[in-house]
Amino acid sequence: MKKPTESAVIEMLRQHGYLYCSRKLRNWYKSDYLISLCYMHCIGGLPKYQYPQVLIHHLKQGQNPTDIAEQYGTSFSVVYRWMRRHKICLKPRAFSAEEDKYIRFNAGYISVPDMALSLKRHKNSIYHRMQILGVTITDAIGYTVQQLSDDIGVSAPTVRNWMRTQNLKPGIADGTYRIAVDEIELYEWLSAGHIYRIPKIRPDQYHLMEIKRECDKRLVSSQELSTFIAKSHLNPQRGFPHLIMTVKENGYGGIYERQAVYDFFWRNRRMLNLQKIPKSFTYWRDLCTQWDRQYIYRLEISQYLDYAAQSPWYAYETMHHNFPKAIGRGVKYYSRSAVLEWSRWRAKHPRLVKHLEQTTY
Repeated sequence: MKKPTESAVIEMLRQHGYLYCSRKLRNWYKSDYLISLCYMHCIGGLPKYQYPQVLIHHLKQGQNPTDIAEQYGTSFSVVYRWMRRHKICLKPRAFSAEEDKYIRFNAGYISVPDMALSLKRHKNSIYHRMQILGVTITDAIGYTVQQLSDDIGVSAPTVRNWMRTQNLKPGIADGTYRIAVDEIELYEWLSAGHIYRIPKIRPDQYHLMEIKRECDKRLVSSQELSTFIAKSHLNPQRGFPHLIMTVKENGYGGIYERQAVYDFFWRNRRMLNLQKIPKSFTYWRDLCTQWDRQYIYRLEISQYLDYAAQSPWYAYETMHHNFPKAIGRGVKYYSRSAVLEWSRWRAKHPRLVKHLEQTTY
């Protein structure tokens, strides 16, 4: 059998296909030559975008690989792969001012693959353009653990431990091994009371200081409470408010809702000793002062009554002269205004009237 001519090979390829001809003609023609003939004459039933002459024709008309991919219903990465296989060089398409603006403003909020899909470019070209524009890869992947540890003054392992044990939600940055932190999730996490886990807030971190001030208004720690109240009273079984969290790093101890603790102490005023509350804690001293202006205990009333024997006075006055009813359970206390009105009506206890007029507002 003689060596077939090129026209005969082309005719054989059209009749029997590439696989049959590659076996029959392996003694005369190599596979690369047969494939090139298939590409040149569109033989073999392959998609048109796989042939070099088709790709070159579209590129000469001003189309880019993304437009070619949309025309044939495939991905632009497939078109790039066939261009590399045929060694077709593509002149880089220049970035416009609008595209540069899009990259600058969306780096850190939109992932690089999503930006590449929106701009109809390859993600590698986006990375390269970011380097030219001075937008770092770190900016493109968001607020990283290393940035967070530098801002708040704790180590990166500590931040990762918060993610594992303290419900700080992490986010894997696309295209990198680094772990990113969503700034909104971080703000909500710190505002929930976890700001107390930061050992010391630097003066230049104004946003963290603002979060700390807001948390101090809403929350209170057992460290603050233990300065003027026995720790035995901080027992949930005794009706103390629910514990939100425990912070051991800085010695804050338990964290509670300040308003709930205020309401608890308001109902249990006898637990607070005004002499033991530091002057710097005006919040709790005002609670005691406000209580003393509105209510009075039975023991304090007995000190200002004009009886020779003060022990049986309560039963006698309640039975015969309608003494005001006690408020609350346990230790009895009364409304100062009601006791003052009763004392004036009774007109037999001038010391009690004088004391109530001086202390009731």
